[in-house]
Amino acid sequence: MLTEKSLDDSLNDSLQPSQLKNLEEEFETNQMMNQESSVKLENSSSYNYVKPQCSYRYTYSSEEYSSEKEVERKSPYHFQNPQFLTFGQMDSNLGEIKQLIKQHNYQQAYKELIRFQEVRQDQLSQENQQYLQYLFTQIYFGLQKYREMFAMANQLINFDLDYVSHILDMLINASLLINNYELALQYQLQLINKSKFDSNEQQRLGKIYMLLGKPVEAYFSFLGSFKAGNQQALEQLIDIGFDVDQKAYKDLAYKYISNKNQNNQKILAKTFFNLAKIEFPNKISLQHQESGYEILVQVNGLNDQNTIAALCNLANMRILFQQWLEAEKDFEQCLQIISQLVGQANSQFLFCLQKLSQCQFQLKKYEQSLQNLERCINLSLQSTTIINKEFLDRLIFNMTYIKIITKKNCSETLAKLISTQNSILLNEIGIILQKYEYIDEAIQLYSEALNCCSNNQTVLISFNLAGCYGLKKDYQRSVDLYKTCALEMDDKLKCEIERKISSVYYSCSKFRESLFHLKRAYQLAKEYNLDCVQEIKEELKKF
Repeated sequence: MLTEKSLDDSLNDSLQPSQLKNLEEEFETNQMMNQESSVKLENSSSYNYVKPQCSYRYTYSSEEYSSEKEVERKSPYHFQNPQFLTFGQMDSNLGEIKQLIKQHNYQQAYKELIRFQEVRQDQLSQENQQYLQYLFTQIYFGLQKYREMFAMANQLINFDLDYVSHILDMLINASLLINNYELALQYQLQLINKSKFDSNEQQRLGKIYMLLGKPVEAYFSFLGSFKAGNQQALEQLIDIGFDVDQKAYKDLAYKYISNKNQNNQKILAKTFFNLAKIEFPNKISLQHQESGYEILVQVNGLNDQNTIAALCNLANMRILFQQWLEAEKDFEQCLQIISQLVGQANSQFLFCLQKLSQCQFQLKKYEQSLQNLERCINLSLQSTTIINKEFLDRLIFNMTYIKIITKKNCSETLAKLISTQNSILLNEIGIILQKYEYIDEAIQLYSEALNCCSNNQTVLISFNLAGCYGLKKDYQRSVDLYKTCALEMDDKLKCEIERKISSVYYSCSKFRESLFHLKRAYQLAKEYNLDCVQEIKEELKKF
């Protein structure tokens, strides 16, 4: 961008010295200086004529022409075109006005410039007038008279002037101030075309694209600026790069965190969080999450919502790495802060409480885990916000699961779970009941699940129910369900069905039928090259 000093220098260089020379001293005799403005030139030598050092226009009278020799004469006053101000004179007269503009004294600058224009009107060349318009655009910009500024500036940018770049810069800023981002983009593209890829202008182009909601275009503008050597553009790349280009983001992110000159701690924290997502499930992802959280603690403090969310995410990641004890401590801290800030009957508190219960379960603190689940359900009923049904159903499921494995009476929680009409959870808890040999309860839940499940779940639930009937020695019902499942399954899955049917027949001493279905299972396993081929081969040996 041109500074005011470089602008003056470039304008001065564009004027020829021959155009600036003062033409006042054309005659040396005092007689001509004392004559009136209209002088009749005669063919006599009553005065000495001095030829001017610069060419200029003049006129002839009939008496000035000689047939033998052409003699050029001119009056120093009459018929002379106006003499335009030189650049030096312009600069001398406008210095005070330019200083007023620099001092943001736009009202006074406007008055002085109007006065100068009126007094010097006849001495202003086209270039002089354009330069005055340029000063007026600066004043209008400062006075926030954008309509007048746009009208005048749009005329000037059509000329090949040294200060067009500065005018475009003002047009961009004015467009942004009036929230016309499309217009700002138009002027910014013109400026980049004139500046021949200025990295700073490329960076501003990216910011304008962001205001227009075009992150992809913004990203590549920032990338171009960064590759051209603008290190400041790296921050914008990091800010939006994760959502635009994750492949390139990792390298850029590591460059950013290793840059000692970066100052935006919030962007740095965001970079660590994004790297944690990219690096997962590598353990370094946990280190990145911890680094991001520590930065937010320093910048925002512990009680900031962003810091709390970061701690919650850190604790959740610890669960993924099975760091149950550390996760328990983090969730306890989250609950304490959230309770102080916004209370307990809210979704954020409930989420952390449920996760705390999960950690305590893994640490075999079953009683504490169960208490926190019950507390979570009670708070959900008090919450003014709508709590997701799936979340509530899962709470009841977890309570039921803990009661089953701790041999507690679970009839009440089973009834609550059945009332959810959640076939997926009913099937899951049925498997757990079956594992702990609560066969009657498992059959009840599978049957309830079949009443509320979708078609694509029917086969799976029926398969599990058939197994329960087999354990209850209701072999005929078990075989019938398995055969029903086989009709809906593809050939690869039918192998397992045939093995199950074989097992049921074997249990009731129907060995011929058992062998028949086991052979069919073996054929399917060989045909589809299943891993269970060798196992079935060993089972066949018992016949």
